[in-house]
Amino acid sequence: MRTLLKALLGSGLILLGMPALADERHLGVVVSGILAGAVRSDIDESEAIPDYYKDYNLEADRGFEVRLLFGDLNGGGLYASVGSLSAEDSGNVASHSFDNVAFGGTLATTFPYWGHTEGYARGSLGIGASRFDSGLAQDRKTHALAEAQFEIGLAFYDRVTAGMGIRLQYIGHPAETIAVATIPQINLSLWL
Repeated sequence: MRTLLKALLGSGLILLGMPALADERHLGVVVSGILAGAVRSDIDESEAIPDYYKDYNLEADRGFEVRLLFGDLNGGGLYASVGSLSAEDSGNVASHSFDNVAFGGTLATTFPYWGHTEGYARGSLGIGASRFDSGLAQDRKTHALAEAQFEIGLAFYDRVTAGMGIRLQYIGHPAETIAVATIPQINLSLWL
């Protein structure tokens, strides 16, 4: 997890170092709480090799995501995120945690709601890396991922947002999808 946080911080510094864009854009810091989430192994592959693909199933009971958004609340931009899902009682579940880091583009729009409060909708597409960890060093597995995220909520004074969303992650590579993660989120953000 420490490596993933370093990657997020490094990507945020790269984004902040873009002087041509820095005059026109804002930085948003989003913290997401995850009360439940699921990672499911690919059905076709898990039927062919059930012992290997059982490691890619996780019923998470908690998690978080921290995302840096470089852009406008109403418009496009870039993002970098780091997240983690974990299970308190793994039972028959082989993977105890699922960590990920991703980078990509985001597009958002706002619409009038009431007074200084606006509604917003945001969509994001990105790529990154994920790691499954069952607690044993030899069982850690790292794979590429592609993700899509959709979020709706309220923006207060163009500075603070509160919303909910869902993130879908496809783990593996184009010729072989290993697992799919479905992650509902509750989001709070501050725009600087």
